[in-house]
Amino acid sequence: MQPGRTHPNLIMVIDDSTIVRKILEVCLVRAGYDVVSFSNGVEAIRWLEKKGRFVPALVFLDIGLPIVDGCSLACYFSSLPIYRQMAIVMLTARNGLLSRIMARISGARAYITKPFTTHDILQTTRTCLRQAGHRDAPGQVLAVRR
Repeated sequence: MQPGRTHPNLIMVIDDSTIVRKILEVCLVRAGYDVVSFSNGVEAIRWLEKKGRFVPALVFLDIGLPIVDGCSLACYFSSLPIYRQMAIVMLTARNGLLSRIMARISGARAYITKPFTTHDILQTTRTCLRQAGHRDAPGQVLAVRR
């Protein structure tokens, strides 16, 4: 696999909550995924822009991030060809219709509200990776609601 290409087993987590990042890291690593995590979008972009980096197959993205909000970051990812194959999953405490619409317009494939279960995370991960062509069977767009 060449750097700059999508890595089918790599998942990025961008959330300002240390606890949320740790829960996702443990859950996803135990399920066999490679995980990189960041507390804000600027750190994530800096990491992605380093020469030789693989592009994650999926990113869990909090809407309420410091510096650059999650919807703006999703728009940024969706606007660049190198990141278009990356599945974006919004992970947020915001459960309103406007937030869901903004997430969809920004390019999110799924929307998970906090609090969530590890089952929600793994189910959404598998479905989104299948949709992106990183696994065997196709899935459907989903929104996990609590």
